Amino acid sequence: MKKKALVTALLAGITGAVGIVGVSNAVNVNPDGTGQVLLYPYYTTRLENDTLISVVNTTDEVKAIKVRFLEGENSREVLDFNLYMSPFDVWTGSITEGTGGPVFRTEDNSCTVPYFFQGSGELPFVTFLFNDSGNTGIDRAREGYIEMLEMGNVGGALGANAIHGSDGEPANCNGLVAAWSTGGVWTQDPTTDLTAPSGGLFGDGVVINVPGARAMGYDAVALDGFSDTILHRTPTTPEPRLDDVSPAVSYTVLSTGGSPVLVSDDWTLEEPVQAVTAVLMADQIHNQYATEAIIGGSSEWVVTHPTKAQHVNGLSPIEPFTALFEDGFACEPIVLEFWDRNEAQSPLGPILPSPPPPTGGPASLCFEANVITFNDSLATEYGGGVVTDVLGSRLSVNFDVDNAAGFDTGWAQLRFNDSAPGVSHSMTNDVSGREYQGLPVVGFGVRTANNVSLNALFGVANEHKYTRVIQ
Repeated sequence: MKKKALVTALLAGITGAVGIVGVSNAVNVNPDGTGQVLLYPYYTTRLENDTLISVVNTTDEVKAIKVRFLEGENSREVLDFNLYMSPFDVWTGSITEGTGGPVFRTEDNSCTVPYFFQGSGELPFVTFLFNDSGNTGIDRAREGYIEMLEMGNVGGALGANAIHGSDGEPANCNGLVAAWSTGGVWTQDPTTDLTAPSGGLFGDGVVINVPGARAMGYDAVALDGFSDTILHRTPTTPEPRLDDVSPAVSYTVLSTGGSPVLVSDDWTLEEPVQAVTAVLMADQIHNQYATEAIIGGSSEWVVTHPTKAQHVNGLSPIEPFTALFEDGFACEPIVLEFWDRNEAQSPLGPILPSPPPPTGGPASLCFEANVITFNDSLATEYGGGVVTDVLGSRLSVNFDVDNAAGFDTGWAQLRFNDSAPGVSHSMTNDVSGREYQGLPVVGFGVRTANNVSLNALFGVANEHKYTRVIQ
């Protein structure tokens, strides 16, 4: 049995068990880590950090992939290009500081358009799309997140150009550049020699601090079933995007403490991107933190909303978000509660940030990519000039918790609801009436320690754990 047929049969068995019928192509988070779309929650070049990224093609097909780097304030593209991966290929690169700001560098010879490996192997980040109410300088591009979207499988003579030979070199990357040049075959018909995306990609990122001899890695979040149509676009356009999901149908697997429940909804009559939002929705985030002075501990959480820009940049906010991006912010209230390592809850209850958010009121996350810090006395400005201890973020909010004895280490729960009077983070499907609670989110936590006596620095990254609620 072919892999696709087997997966369909298994899904049919699951959906039959919970009373849902009509299995078809639909976007979902693949718990096995491979897919058509990869979301890398964070990159940074601040505080002498670099960010290394990699993507692996596990299939025997040539993959056409849109690689996109987005800054963290409001998801404006700072660089994107087309990548063409040979079967079973690995492609790598790094985001680092150049002479005038952040740049992407690679020594990988896999085909890209433009094919910058032949030149300096370096592309600078740009500010052309910083035309909103946020910051306009290149500093805004120093932190953000990354999307990789499979546009299709490339076969025939065009696909053969990307295949590596026994010497490890692609056959003819310039042939792919020519296909996108004036009069080239792809300028006439970008679907030539392409078939629909089929998935099989996985990737990871590493935030590495060379002077500090510290590296913290994370896995990219994989979305499968994103599109059953060819999405191949010219490298001179930022398309395709996450709102090009096709069909606009979501599959979400809920754990109920017993048998898993598969929930499917069609978002065709609403904003298509809400299909992607639905599968990333979480009502709560859980992770650990450690800030003990005796080990020089620091902890930070990355909380990124990959589809937020499509919800907050119109005439009015689209659910589940409640605020437009204005004056450099689009703040959503949250609640953060803490427990120590002996199951005692902080007597302070929900902790308020220091300082309060720019809009006043409760604790809030105000950007596309946010960094939460714990007991970081210097990280005191939303979007300000002070950077956090580990990731060097300026898109941060700090929570002081160690003034309650024993709570300099433990775990925390972030809730998107019950956060402010009259604010409800939820999204309702108009066809089924189901309500998805929370906000779309990906991310991870980092913890570091500094052993002064050994002159040794340590770091670890842990993926967030989530609670998902669909009513």
